[in-house]
Amino acid sequence: GVCIAIMVQTYCDNHGYTDGDVSARLTLEIADEPTRVGTVVIDLELPNDFPEEKKSAIKRVAELCPVHETLKQMPTVELEIV
Repeated sequence: GVCIAIMVQTYCDNHGYTDGDVSARLTLEIADEPTRVGTVVIDLELPNDFPEEKKSAIKRVAELCPVHETLKQMPTVELEIV
């Protein structure tokens, strides 16, 4: 969430949308068998002066977050006992 919020805040600052800050609230939905995080819901709050017609652009900015991309294409996990 922090990664997305920073990227979106930077976009807003660079484009002059400064009536409020960006915030991201994450909710985890747990899946079963095996028990794991099944869904991460991100509620993104934008500055008050952010125009409705630019929301699709800001969604594309948010989706460029490296963490978001990592979760979409799961990395290999290797466990080494040293």
